[in-house]
Amino acid sequence: SLSLSLSLSLSLSLSLIFFSVSFSLFFSVFFLSFSRSLIQIMSIISKALDKLQGEQEAFLGILLPVVSITILKLNEEKQKEPYYCAPLIDALLEGVQRRFGHLFDDHECQLAAALHPKFRLHWLRKFDASKCRAVTTSLEKVVESYLVGNEQVSAATSCPTDDQAEDFFSDILPENARHSSAAVRAKQLVQAHLEQGSGEVGNLLRGEKIWADLFIKFNTTIPSSAAVERLFLVGKDIFCDKRSRLTDANFERILK
Repeated sequence: SLSLSLSLSLSLSLSLIFFSVSFSLFFSVFFLSFSRSLIQIMSIISKALDKLQGEQEAFLGILLPVVSITILKLNEEKQKEPYYCAPLIDALLEGVQRRFGHLFDDHECQLAAALHPKFRLHWLRKFDASKCRAVTTSLEKVVESYLVGNEQVSAATSCPTDDQAEDFFSDILPENARHSSAAVRAKQLVQAHLEQGSGEVGNLLRGEKIWADLFIKFNTTIPSSAAVERLFLVGKDIFCDKRSRLTDANFERILK
């Protein structure tokens, strides 16, 4: 009976050791997988916030592309197996949709993104291709209005050319006939603009005047206050005991 008791105790001890080791390994694998998923999800959010709060590209045109890419990446993470952070992704998607969902139908936000040389309509074709036609039509109308306005200004401020002098009957032509050439030109310009690849803002501003003017019109927003807030946060630290012997040179160096 003693040998039987010893054998049972040994078997039970080995079982407990095996269970403890197996549980520890399982918990370690689960924790590592969960940590990787959490880091990947939050890195998507942090990168999106860095883009939206950036000082170098503070344009309205980056808003919709950044939000759409964030939604697409979160949905991709949700499809991965095993998905430990599905409730977190659902909560993030719900919050993004509640805060930014209505902006995808905003006329100015759509045009601002379409006029941005880095995005144009590349992002919308992946996110919601059904809206591309409507945005293209809106952009054509904006370009046509710009062309007609410039023609009127140039006609009022410049001397008539030979072609304009020969067009004796231009005043009695219907309005649609006057704007037909501008509409055709607008479609050509918009098609050429949207078919180009991703570019830089500087190159756009140095290019054709029409795209530079429209980009400035739709992408100029109120500057971010991040730089001002950072200045006050750093400046506040100067008025403490450890900065009591701060020289003028070091003071200016800290605030730069």
